[in-house]
Amino acid sequence: MHASLLGTALLFWWAIIRAGRIGYGWGILMLLVTAKLSGLLGALIAFARVPLYPAYGERPAAWGLSLLEDQQLAGTLMLAVGGVTYVVSAVVLVAAFLAAMERRAPSIRTGPEP
Repeated sequence: MHASLLGTALLFWWAIIRAGRIGYGWGILMLLVTAKLSGLLGALIAFARVPLYPAYGERPAAWGLSLLEDQQLAGTLMLAVGGVTYVVSAVVLVAAFLAAMERRAPSIRTGPEP
């Protein structure tokens, strides 16, 4: 399971890094949709009133947190760190798109040449 999660994550970020080939718009759209889905899942985990995986309650408490507190911390981290990562990546792609557009556009001069 972990290998499949890592593999799909690597494929996703490989596509984002090579956004110039698939189109900057697609890369930005992929990031924003993933940010929305990740945020929704993070909120679901963070604001759940009961532990979603009660089987983990049989293990000793890590760092003195209850099972529900641990789950809420995980959801909050998913919201904060994940959200920032996707939004910053989307801003970087927008900047790369604008730089590419500027390189392609002919220089526009106003007024006569000196």
